[in-house]
Amino acid sequence: MPMPQTSILEHLAEEEAILTNSHFIYTSGMHGTAYINMRAVAHDAGWFENVVGPLLGRAIDEYQPDIIVGPETLGRTIAQVTAPWLGADAVWCDMEVAGEKLASFSPKLDFGRLIRGKKVAIVDDLLTTGSSIKLVSDLIVATGGEVVAAAVVARRSPNVTEAECNVPVLKVLVDVEGFEVFTPEECLDHGPCSKEVPVVLRPGHGHAWIKDHPDYPVAS
Repeated sequence: MPMPQTSILEHLAEEEAILTNSHFIYTSGMHGTAYINMRAVAHDAGWFENVVGPLLGRAIDEYQPDIIVGPETLGRTIAQVTAPWLGADAVWCDMEVAGEKLASFSPKLDFGRLIRGKKVAIVDDLLTTGSSIKLVSDLIVATGGEVVAAAVVARRSPNVTEAECNVPVLKVLVDVEGFEVFTPEECLDHGPCSKEVPVVLRPGHGHAWIKDHPDYPVAS
């Protein structure tokens, strides 16, 4: 039997996947003082297969998706462990974050041929602003599929809903409270940038951000 949903946060804490009191850059370009490093549990195949997959499967079962799509990197794993619980197929898409952020299906795999005319659900590990799921949703619609739901393991902000993700239904296993999130302008005005709190290069996208801010202090 899968563990209760409340135990997801306990497991992440045990694996030191919840980081606080620092300065992080998220995929969206937003700044924050905490980070959920799901890559710290990426090795735990049993946890994904026996906990994450069944819970997400239950959450979206009523929408009867034919295809489960997960954005790289961990979305791919999550799609593959969720799909069997639904009798669905699992595919994944690439996410380009250098320069303009966009979602695309690899031409080599040609997953688009499977999407056309099918009901599709999107799964992912984290939800911060909803931009990644929105890009995947737009990709599915452009490919000829119907997005019926999206589901994520953890959401950093309860204010991010279906509207921001451009999906009809959004299911969340756990909400993580206590995250301070800032736009770049807010960060300079009253966030960690205003106090020159050293930026963490990894995890997160500090390693990319620092290229445009070479004089900013870096966390050791």
